[in-house]
Amino acid sequence: MLLTDIKTAVEDRYSTATVATTKMNRFIASAVRFYNRFNPKVVDSHFHTVAETLTYAMPADCILVLEVFYFPGGDPLEGAETVALSLYDTPAEDRHMGSHQVINDINQENAWRGLTGFWEEEHGQHLVRLSPEPTGDVEVKYRYAAGHALNVGSTGYDTIPAEDLEIIANLVLAEILWQKMVENSDRDDYTLGQMSVRRGRSVENTRSVIEDLRNGVRNKYGNNAVVAAP
Repeated sequence: MLLTDIKTAVEDRYSTATVATTKMNRFIASAVRFYNRFNPKVVDSHFHTVAETLTYAMPADCILVLEVFYFPGGDPLEGAETVALSLYDTPAEDRHMGSHQVINDINQENAWRGLTGFWEEEHGQHLVRLSPEPTGDVEVKYRYAAGHALNVGSTGYDTIPAEDLEIIANLVLAEILWQKMVENSDRDDYTLGQMSVRRGRSVENTRSVIEDLRNGVRNKYGNNAVVAAP
């Protein structure tokens, strides 16, 4: 998604003649950070454990760790443990019996539980803590949510879907209106003759418009933010 396309979409909704280019870029960056809360980029990666080391640093662009696949004894799909798991497969002649399938599913889940380790994320520190303590070099695969970032040439956000242009434009407009709302909230009401100006109502109306503009991303990707992005 090109910055020029975003700016054009914003200008179609609001006159930006008074918004300097550098300031508009900051509004766009703020809008993208809000967008990241609901539809971040999902990245798959891995790291290797070190004996007696519990915590491991996540990449700088990590917003939230989504999944960690930690097998203290190594990946069971690559070792002899696979044979043990196959013991819990439902025989073909019993697959028509629902109770047998349920029992075997429980047994298989218990078998996996004995092979997998545990993890927790230390929020705000970009760290993942493993349990039990690693005893050697084991590959740990993980998936995390990352913020969409400007491309190498700073011409746009390559990882934001093009169909979300309207959503991004509305989020940028929400940022612009937020500034206007703050400016109006600092101004006094006054009465001059028969003319009366009450800016409090304007602030309330602007806040309502801002929420409407932000509802586009909530309606498409869910009302609950993935995480409060920085």
